[in-house]
Amino acid sequence: MRQNPMNLAPGTELGSYEILSAIGAGGMGEVYRARDRRLNRSVALKLLPPDFAADAGRRARFTREAHLLASLNHPNIAQVYGFEDPATGDHPAALVMELVEGETLADRIASGPLSMDDARAIATQIADAIAYAHAHGVIHRDLKPANIKLRPDGTVKVLDFGLAKAMEKAARTDAEDLATVVHAHTEPGVVLGTAAYMSPEQVRGLQVDQRSDVWSFGAVLFEMLTGRQAFSGQSTSDVMAAVVRDEPHWDALPLATPPLVRAALELCLARDLRYRLRDIGDASLLLATGADTPSGGAPAAARSRPGAATLLLAVGVAALAALAALWMRPAPPADTPIRFTLPQSPAVSLNQQIITSPLAVSPDGQHIATVTPEGLVLWTADTGVSRLVSDTAGAVAPFFSPDSTDLAFFARDELRRVAVAGGPAHLIAPAANANAGTWGSNNTILFTRWLGADIGLWEIPAQGGTPRALVRAPSLTELHAFPSFLPDGRHYVFVQGFGSHVGKRQICVGRVDGEAPACVADGDSNAAYSATGHLVFVRGGALVALPFDAERRQASGAPITLAPNIRWFGPVGVGAFAVSANGRLLVHSLSAAPRRLQWTDRAGTRLGDVAEPRLYNQALLSPDGSRVAVDIWSAETGGRELWVIDVASSDLRRVTFDTIDTFLGAWSEDGQSLLFSTPAAGPPDVYEVPANGGRPRPLVVRPGVQLAQDRSPGTGWLAYLEVFGNRDSRRLWLVPPGGEPRLLRNTTADTWDARFSPDGRLIAFVSNESGTPEVYVMAFAEGGTPRRVSRGNGFLPRWRGDGRELFYLRTDGTLMAVDLAREGVDPQPLFRIDGVTAEDAPTPPRERTATFDVTRDGQRFLLRTVVPPSDRSDDLRVWVNWASALR
Repeated sequence: MRQNPMNLAPGTELGSYEILSAIGAGGMGEVYRARDRRLNRSVALKLLPPDFAADAGRRARFTREAHLLASLNHPNIAQVYGFEDPATGDHPAALVMELVEGETLADRIASGPLSMDDARAIATQIADAIAYAHAHGVIHRDLKPANIKLRPDGTVKVLDFGLAKAMEKAARTDAEDLATVVHAHTEPGVVLGTAAYMSPEQVRGLQVDQRSDVWSFGAVLFEMLTGRQAFSGQSTSDVMAAVVRDEPHWDALPLATPPLVRAALELCLARDLRYRLRDIGDASLLLATGADTPSGGAPAAARSRPGAATLLLAVGVAALAALAALWMRPAPPADTPIRFTLPQSPAVSLNQQIITSPLAVSPDGQHIATVTPEGLVLWTADTGVSRLVSDTAGAVAPFFSPDSTDLAFFARDELRRVAVAGGPAHLIAPAANANAGTWGSNNTILFTRWLGADIGLWEIPAQGGTPRALVRAPSLTELHAFPSFLPDGRHYVFVQGFGSHVGKRQICVGRVDGEAPACVADGDSNAAYSATGHLVFVRGGALVALPFDAERRQASGAPITLAPNIRWFGPVGVGAFAVSANGRLLVHSLSAAPRRLQWTDRAGTRLGDVAEPRLYNQALLSPDGSRVAVDIWSAETGGRELWVIDVASSDLRRVTFDTIDTFLGAWSEDGQSLLFSTPAAGPPDVYEVPANGGRPRPLVVRPGVQLAQDRSPGTGWLAYLEVFGNRDSRRLWLVPPGGEPRLLRNTTADTWDARFSPDGRLIAFVSNESGTPEVYVMAFAEGGTPRRVSRGNGFLPRWRGDGRELFYLRTDGTLMAVDLAREGVDPQPLFRIDGVTAEDAPTPPRERTATFDVTRDGQRFLLRTVVPPSDRSDDLRVWVNWASALR
C-alpha cells in the first residue's frame, strides 16, 4: 500500500532504501534520512510532491533533469546520487542525495552575525560551488541559508542545486519540455524561490540567468555579516515588494567591512542587470582581495545610477579595484597565473564587429585602454580607477608609447597622441583611412592605410611631421597590415595577405629600412610580441602563443592555444586581444554567444523557434514566408556565409561557399535570389546569388565599402549603403534599372537601414539628421520630401505586406508599429526585445545584438535574440602571469 509522503514512519521501505527519520519539509518535497541497503550508507531522500508522483510524464521529465544534476561533482555541492522512480507507483518517487551532517547556515545566522573571516570563508566556498554549476549550465535559483550546510570540518555544502529548475521543468507539458537545465529559463509569469533571496527578475516572473544566483549570493552574504535579511516584510508580498523597490540597510554592515567586500555586496545586489556582476567569480575575487584592504568608505556602484559619462567609471569599479589590489600587493610567484573576468560597461562596444583594434595594453602592463562611443576609457592598475580620456571622441585603434606614458589613436582622419596622465590630445599627422599603428623604441610610429589611393605602410616621427610611405601596396593582399614593433625598434611583425581568405594569411617580419620581409608562421590576425618569447595571434578562431626568438626573428616551437574562442573579425583579420610587452598581462574577449531565431506574436508571446541556435547575424523572411535567409558566423574563419532555412522542416541549405565574408541584404521579389555583399578583390561590393546556391554575380562594384540593402518590388530599383571612414559614416545610394547610382539624399547626415515598400513607390530609411536615429518614409523616384514616422528614436524599419503599417525598433528594445494610413497618429509600442542596446542603431555592417522581420500579415515576428545565459562577450578576460601557465 502506498505511504503518505507527509508522514513516513521510521522503518518504512522505499525500494532499496529504509527510512530512518524525517529531516525537513518544504515546497519542493519532504526530506528523510534513509539507509541505502545495497551500499550500506546513509543518504538523504527528497520525496516528490504527490502530484508529481501521480504523473508519469512529469516523473519522466524530472528523471532527465535529475541525470544532469547528478553529473555535478564538486566538493562544495551536495552530490545527487540518483532518482528512485518505481515503475509500479507503489511508493513515492524520490531524489537520492548525499547526506550532509552539520547545521545549516540559517541555524548559524540565528545565533548572530558571523565574523568577517568566517563569513568570507563560507561565502568563498559558496561562490566556488555556484561558479562550477554555472560553468556546467545549471542555475540554482533557490539559494538561501537553509540550503547551505556547514559540516563540522569547515566544508560548506550547497544543497538542491538546480532542483528548483528541474521541478519547474518537469511540471511543464508543452513541446518545449525536451530542453534541459542548461538552456532553460523561467517562463514569464512563473515565480520560484524563497522571497527574501529572490532576484527582482524572479519576483517579476521574467527570464532568469546566472545573475539571479549572484543576487541571491549577495543577499546571503549580507545576512551573514549583519544577522538580518537584506529584504524583509510582514508578508511574502511585502518582502517581494522590498526586493523590487527597497535598498538593503547598508548601515547595518559592520564598520570594519573592507571596501571591496562592500563593493561585492553592492554589485551583487544591483537591481539593474547591466550593473550587476555577471560572474560569481568576480565576487569571489573581491572577497579574497578585500581581506588585504583597509576598511572605510565603499563605492556606491550599485546604489547610484550614473549618467552616460560617469557610467564608464562606475560599472565594474569593484572588479577594477580588485585588479589594482592584486598589482599593489607583493607580486605572486612567477609560476602563479591569475585569471578573472573584467565586466564592461554597456557603452564599451567590444561585442560589435571590429575593423580596428578595440583595446590596447601598455607595455608595462599598468594600463588597459578600450574603445567606446564616447572616447577611450583608460584603466590604471596603480589606482584601480577607470576614466574617460578627455579629447578622444571618435577614437579607434589605440596603441601606447614604448615607455607607457602616452596613448596614440586615430580620430577624424588624423593620428593623435594624448598623455596617459591627462591633458589635451595633440595632432601627429593627417591619417585618412588608417586602421592600425605601432610605436617603436626609436620613437617612430608605423601605421597602415587600407583604403583610398595611399594603401600601404607609412612611417612618421612620434613628435609629428610629414608621413612617408615605407611600403606601398599595389593591392590589399600585399599590405603590411596591423604592424607591431619588435623590441629592437627596427623590425616589426605584420599580417601578409590582408583582404585574402583566411587560411592564406601569414605572420611576417619586416624591417623599417626596407629589407625584404620574412614570414614566420601561418596566422589569421594581427600579432603582438611578448617578452615571454611569444608571438600572440589568432589561428583558426583560437588565440595562440607561438614561441618566438626576437633576436633571430624565427619561430622556436609549436603554437600553444590560449583561448579557443577569441572574439575576432576574420574578413579584416583583427582580434579583440592585447598583450603587454613585458609579458605580464594578456587581455581578450570571447567570441559571441549563439543566437536564437524565434517566433512571437504582436504581444511578444514566444511561439517557438525556427531552428537550432547558431551564430546568426541577419535574418530575413522570404516573400512567401516559407524560408528564412541568414548569414551565419564561422568561429574558424571569423566571417559569415549565407544559408537558407526551411521554416517547415528547420533544414538549412548553404548558399555561398568560401567567401571572405557576406552581409545579407534582401530577397528578390520572386524569392529566387538573394541580394548580399561580399569582399572579392577588395572591400565589399554588392552581389546577387540564387537562393538555392550558385555563382554570385556582381551588381555594384565601386571603390570603398558597398553594402546591399534592398530591391524595390516591381520597379527593380536597388538600394545600397556606402560606408566610409573609421567611424563608419554612411550614405544610401539608389540605382534605377539600367541607370547610374545617385544619392538618396544629398546631406551631411548619415542614412542607412533602407527598405522599399511592398508597392515599390516608397522607401523607409534611418537618418541621424535630427541628432538621433529616426525612421523616415519618402517617395524616392520623384525625390519627395521625407516624412519622419518615429518618435524619440528608431531604426530597422520593416513593412507589413500591404504597406499600411511600418514596424521599427527603438534603442531601448521596444518594437513599435506605425499606422501609415492615418496621418498624425503616434507610433504604438508592441513589446520589448531583450538585449537591444543604443549601439544597435548606427552599426551596419556590424553585428547587432538583436534584429527582426515580420510576416506579410503583420501578426508574427521573427526575432534574433541571445541564447541564455546572456551574451558576455563584451567582458574582458584578464590573465596575469599568463605565460607561466604554458609551462
